Amino acid sequence: MQSRKVWPVLLLGILILGLLGCGEDAPNAGDPSTATPAGLLSLVTASAADGADLPPLPTLLPTSTGSGPVTPQPTRATATVGPTATAIDFDQPVVSLTYAIPGLGLERSLAGTISSNIILSDLASGSRLTKTNQAAVLLDVQQVLENIELVDYPADCPGCVRLDYSLPLSGLEGSGWLQDELILASLENYFAANLGPHFPADTVVGLRRSATAFFAAHTLAVTGDGRLWFWSAAATEVSLPAAGDTQGTTLIAAAEQL
Repeated sequence: MQSRKVWPVLLLGILILGLLGCGEDAPNAGDPSTATPAGLLSLVTASAADGADLPPLPTLLPTSTGSGPVTPQPTRATATVGPTATAIDFDQPVVSLTYAIPGLGLERSLAGTISSNIILSDLASGSRLTKTNQAAVLLDVQQVLENIELVDYPADCPGCVRLDYSLPLSGLEGSGWLQDELILASLENYFAANLGPHFPADTVVGLRRSATAFFAAHTLAVTGDGRLWFWSAAATEVSLPAAGDTQGTTLIAAAEQL
């Protein structure tokens, strides 16, 4: 009789416990954010099977790990624009001289350029010659002219040797009567070797003898009027034959009889 009274009490207790369990919030099976891994997997499987769109998954951003201090990159220096280079004028003269004996009609010039060229000209005949790679000759000429001594040129001396020179780079120049025998002989020999010997106008017979160990070069000429011309390359003043002198005619006649 007593046992029949206990069973209703037990059933009442079980019912109360069941009601209490139903009152707790259960996880939302449709919310992926609250689903357990197993529930999430079953949700994905069920959705894929039903053809429904999957809910967007959270995007995982890369985690940045701290690096060392940033080393500044070296700055490149800005190139400085220099002045525009001036083109070299290789025809710029570095030395010029004129060697003349008015009484003989002799006038020859030398012009040297920065490119080591030498232009030789015979102003009486118009002939001209250009020599290249003459640096050594130009250096010798410049050194001689830097120390040369000239005397005032006499106005009444047509047989005197006149020299005019200019050194543009050093600003030196001069003009006058050349009396240095060594320079006289050197100039005459250099011009004669390159332009040929000089003879007075209207020369019928002309002869130049080169220098030897004992004598300077000398020139002999007979002009059409019978005059005989003779001068040494080292002479500071050439003796000119007088008008009407027939020594040349006599000399030619004697030579024809040999």
